[in-house]
Amino acid sequence: MHRAEPFLVKSALEGKPVEKVIEEMGIIPEAKLAEAKAKILGVPFISLTSTSFAPQAIGFLPRAVVERFSLIPFFYDEKAQVLYVAMANPVDLEAIEFVKKKTGLNIKTFAAAPSEVQAAINQEYRQELVGEVGAAIKESEEFSKKKNSSNHFHCLFVLDLLFLRKKSYVRTFESIRSLEVF
Repeated sequence: MHRAEPFLVKSALEGKPVEKVIEEMGIIPEAKLAEAKAKILGVPFISLTSTSFAPQAIGFLPRAVVERFSLIPFFYDEKAQVLYVAMANPVDLEAIEFVKKKTGLNIKTFAAAPSEVQAAINQEYRQELVGEVGAAIKESEEFSKKKNSSNHFHCLFVLDLLFLRKKSYVRTFESIRSLEVF
């Protein structure tokens, strides 16, 4: 019996990729598995835990795009017009083509551990929500001044704006104020 056979059997029985089975069994840490996969694919690997992110690079793509494709831009070479992007799946041609068209830049892809990509997205894009909340509140205040509305209406209008912008629920106006965006 070959050493890989138990993994292949489990993969076939559970309908999961072999690397997912290996990862779930805890035999190889996710980052090491991603690094090995990158080597096999001939794609450079990057550990995002020790990477600094250029704000200019982050600014090229909104959170919705990076979450959809599980990728994150980390460096922009202005002279060469190249955006460096870490990806959980560095051979996702649809994602690469989408980013290329969205930014108008050449894309240099790097493999990264999926959990590191998600953690980096959460860290680097955390301010995006706060900015949108602030914009929604400011917009609602301007609307309220024009309409001379009550505070209750103002609160509902803010919540409606946030729901439309982020498609998420915000329970109370006080929770928005606690974000200190004023």
